[in-house]
Amino acid sequence: MIIVDQLRDWGWHHGPSSHLISTLPGKEGTEELITFAEALGIKRKWLQKSGTHREHFDLNERAHLEAIHAGALQVDWRVLVRAIRAKKEGKTFPVLPELD
Repeated sequence: MIIVDQLRDWGWHHGPSSHLISTLPGKEGTEELITFAEALGIKRKWLQKSGTHREHFDLNERAHLEAIHAGALQVDWRVLVRAIRAKKEGKTFPVLPELD
């Protein structure tokens, strides 16, 4: 599953941003994330921390809204961190109904 955390203003000149990740570990997660991002017009070369449990795309406000409309689940940043930790252990993060 693809998840995105809430927009947050980091004080950058690009405005608020969020992080787009897959909850699947390993290559399956990478493929899912890249496929989803490319469908939104996000270039593969913008993938950050590629090949690690922390891989993600940064999204501006427009891309964030498009990701949600395309099916990404918006979660609190704490849930996003738990998903990253699960991926580090090689586990798929349980999304719905076990979020909290």
